[in-house]
Amino acid sequence: MKSKRLFILIFVAASFGLLFWAGGHPEAAWRIEILKMKLSGRLEGLEWSDLIAGMNESEPLRFGSTTAFAGLRGINSGLVSLERFEDSGPCPALWSTPAGSIWGRFSDEGSLEALFVEQLLLQIYQNDLVSVAKGDVVMDVGAHLGTFTKLALQNEARLVVAFEPEPTNIECFKRTFEKELEEEKVILMEAAVWNESGTISFSSFHHSGATAQISSDGEIQVAAVTLDESVEELGLEQVDFIKMDIEGAERKALAGATRLMAEFAPQMALSTYHLPDDPQVIVRLALAARPTYQVVSVIGFAYFSEQLDFAHSGPPMRRALLELDRNGRVEVIREIEAPYSFPRFSPDGKQLALAAGESSRYLWIVSLEDGKETRLVSDAGLNWAPVWSPDGTQLAFSARDRDGYLNIYRVTLAGDKVTQRLTTSQRPQIVESWSEDGKTLAFSQLDIQNGSDIWTIPLEEDGPAEPAPFLATPHHEGWARFSPDGHWIAYASNENGYLAVFVRPFPGPGEKIQISKREGWYPRWGPQGEELFYRVGSRVVAVTIRADEAVLLVGEPRELFEGDYSLGFHLEGGAWDVSPVGERIVMLRDRLDGRFRWTATEK
Repeated sequence: MKSKRLFILIFVAASFGLLFWAGGHPEAAWRIEILKMKLSGRLEGLEWSDLIAGMNESEPLRFGSTTAFAGLRGINSGLVSLERFEDSGPCPALWSTPAGSIWGRFSDEGSLEALFVEQLLLQIYQNDLVSVAKGDVVMDVGAHLGTFTKLALQNEARLVVAFEPEPTNIECFKRTFEKELEEEKVILMEAAVWNESGTISFSSFHHSGATAQISSDGEIQVAAVTLDESVEELGLEQVDFIKMDIEGAERKALAGATRLMAEFAPQMALSTYHLPDDPQVIVRLALAARPTYQVVSVIGFAYFSEQLDFAHSGPPMRRALLELDRNGRVEVIREIEAPYSFPRFSPDGKQLALAAGESSRYLWIVSLEDGKETRLVSDAGLNWAPVWSPDGTQLAFSARDRDGYLNIYRVTLAGDKVTQRLTTSQRPQIVESWSEDGKTLAFSQLDIQNGSDIWTIPLEEDGPAEPAPFLATPHHEGWARFSPDGHWIAYASNENGYLAVFVRPFPGPGEKIQISKREGWYPRWGPQGEELFYRVGSRVVAVTIRADEAVLLVGEPRELFEGDYSLGFHLEGGAWDVSPVGERIVMLRDRLDGRFRWTATEK
């Protein structure tokens, strides 16, 4: 209690200092208004920690609650801005968007901005392949706050049936679509979509419901329905379009929609980026229900229709492979229609290994000296995440077997290119790093309920030994990288409520050390382990590292450059790499409307 009172006294004193300082700094006025509202007992939905973080000038505005301050400052030049704010209730913010006004949380600006960029600019749900037409009956599965429902109504859909289980999202949705619900242009099903009806556990995140998901240890219980049963309950005589993006539960939802697909053959835009084998499993389920579907799969999404127009390229598929120096100056190495992913420098820095092709079917090696390309693995299945052996003679990679399981393999690069399977597991495994002594691989093992953990597998002379967990907690941890001396593993974890970069001794024991001041994603070691690089959104950050006996001395993070480069999908680990000499960085850029976007600092 005393510490809390002391904190309040300090904060009030600092507040008077801020009031005095604002007299000569008009740009601080927005802080004063927020502070007055909070101290007067208003803004009950805004935590003190979020308020302080948002008012800290050194903290960048980011997705989450602090982004709402951008709207109050009047500096938001994006697609979403704050239209009105009320003092209480679960949905106090009215956001102005390209599709009209949407009620939401004080923290929803970032997620709304991202959703409209994805839907209007990147066209992830409606494009040249599939789209909502006048008079359609549409299912919005994973409705969130109703961005897609708004856009479907703009396209003159006759009816939108929206499915949403997250309680706050539900309240905001009802407020946004009060008129449409009354007129029965929109029907809201307050439930998760699953392969059977009943009750399931659900995780509802504190700041935003954009990534809320079904989870065995979820803190709330929600109703679950199937799409087949919903058609019967509502008496629908047609379903023309299904949009589905439900954080890894897509396969379960499709398993409960077999009659719907068989009878109505709706156009579908389905996300396939949550689980490693989603592109294969989701397509297989849909074709089993309706064999006449035509399918186009791109990285992250699959589109289904019985009359796809293949004369159009559809949503963005093209990626540019770029090489940058530490100042962010760019050289374009390659452009390709079927996207690159998982670029990795060879130990000598002269070659890149990467996955390429629709749904990352192939592994390639590209020479940075003469541009020669060599295809290594061309199995019809999924081939991901190439990792070089320290001597450059082998690649480890993750691949899907005939039963659909994503496990770890290695292939020799000389001679007959012999491939050896290293693991057998029903849980997806993404290989991430090979120790400098050549004796250990680190990988992430995923589970739909428990997230990801870091595992290692010893590589003995007579073959691989049994894998063992290195770091397994209720949180998500992954993107592991061995230090060049093999004594440390860098990784990212959301144990603080956001992704941050940490380092732990290997093989342990020892305490973790947080490297990033706050957020940090997808770490990479520099040469001799003297630097650690990571990404935060569009920024690339470096930290000086020095090992003093068993102690790791960590410098201050410093931004190297900022640019519009792809982060890939989550498991891709940032879609980037740092060369062994630390002076070059390889990154990817996604196409937007057929063009690549360049920033003023790039040449």
